[in-house]
Amino acid sequence: MLGEKEGCCGYVLLASGLWKEARDVALRVVERMKETESKILVTSCAGCYYTFSKLYSEVLNVELPCKVMHASQFVHELVSRKQLELRGLSLAVTYHDPCSLGRHSGVFEEPREILKAIPGLRLIEMPLSRRHARCCGAGGGLWSFNYRVSVDSAFRRLAEDVVPLGVDTLATACPTCHLNFRHASVKKSLGIKTYDVMEIVEKSACT
Repeated sequence: MLGEKEGCCGYVLLASGLWKEARDVALRVVERMKETESKILVTSCAGCYYTFSKLYSEVLNVELPCKVMHASQFVHELVSRKQLELRGLSLAVTYHDPCSLGRHSGVFEEPREILKAIPGLRLIEMPLSRRHARCCGAGGGLWSFNYRVSVDSAFRRLAEDVVPLGVDTLATACPTCHLNFRHASVKKSLGIKTYDVMEIVEKSACT
């Protein structure tokens, strides 16, 4: 655990064009990881995963001293090995592919397989999913720069792609997507509950 030493991965700096500053942040992250002597870095943030697994090496020329896993990949391994028991939940769920985790990093199946492993949970796919999924509208720091446009984009995704499915829950694997969808659902009174996949795992494991 990095604890209080945990800092930003630097993605927003990269997305803002501040590459030198982003590399400085990356080098500090590497030093902190070396201090822990950890073999695996697990993150629940899609943007962090994309940054750690691809952007550090491909853009910033920085190598992490350990393997990087998204939380959904880590939990999927536990479920597959029967090291984590998931109990029943009566939910109709659709899954939104975060840009950073899906199109950019190629992680599509692990979050879905986790949801499918929960007894009683029905996973209903949106027509636009996986590589064709629409952005939530908050990517690349837009949520901070233009909140209205971000939330309006999330509303369109919910109203056009989620509501017609008749589900009560939207799951995603990105805290930024989660936050943006939650704001859009509340502001537009859509009544769609939004959860991170890890929150659903917690509910299932604690049932």
